[in-house]
Amino acid sequence: MRDFLRRTLLALVLILDLFLVYKLIFGAQGMVAYRDMLAKFVAVQREAEGADQRILALSQEIRWLKSDPDFLQAVIRSQTNALREDEILYILPERQAATGQKRDDHER
Repeated sequence: MRDFLRRTLLALVLILDLFLVYKLIFGAQGMVAYRDMLAKFVAVQREAEGADQRILALSQEIRWLKSDPDFLQAVIRSQTNALREDEILYILPERQAATGQKRDDHER
């Protein structure tokens, strides 16, 4: 009888151990969930580092805009397509298609 009780308790302890190992690996707070959370954390951290780099670049550009009139003028001219009084703008036609066909608006 005592041997039967001992084997039964051992079997129950083994079943409990297997259940706890399963919960440790596949449970809501187990290793699988931990790996998923770690991957998300790394992705968010990389995104934050990219945002930090963009913030630094924008801060530098703001400093240049405040302190360098030539840079400010270049930015304004590039965004508004403005010309200086002494500049000439050449508008070139688009390149011909690879088939060698001419554009209809140039033939007329």
